[in-house]
Amino acid sequence: MKALNISKARGTLPALVEAVSATGAPVVLLRYGKPAAMIVPVITGGTKTTPYPLRKTPIQVADDFDTPIAGLWDAAGVAEAHVPPPAAHKPKGQKTAKRRKA
Repeated sequence: MKALNISKARGTLPALVEAVSATGAPVVLLRYGKPAAMIVPVITGGTKTTPYPLRKTPIQVADDFDTPIAGLWDAAGVAEAHVPPPAAHKPKGQKTAKRRKA
């Protein structure tokens, strides 16, 4: 990896960018002898991931997709008659809270 002072890179920046894009080797820019920035090549032509991988994929829906399944309710154990839910159980000795009038 090549390292240059910012003052030297300032005068040769177009040639420096061309060299990085041609070779693919990054260049570190130094400020007061310490790394301050890095010039790296842009990666192009890679596969682009999309958040919608199934977009433009043909979908086939069966003609009878909304037809009720025979015997489904029997298999699920659902009775024909409606049975009301059990009443709420209130333990003995507890009073219900009364609302205050505003």
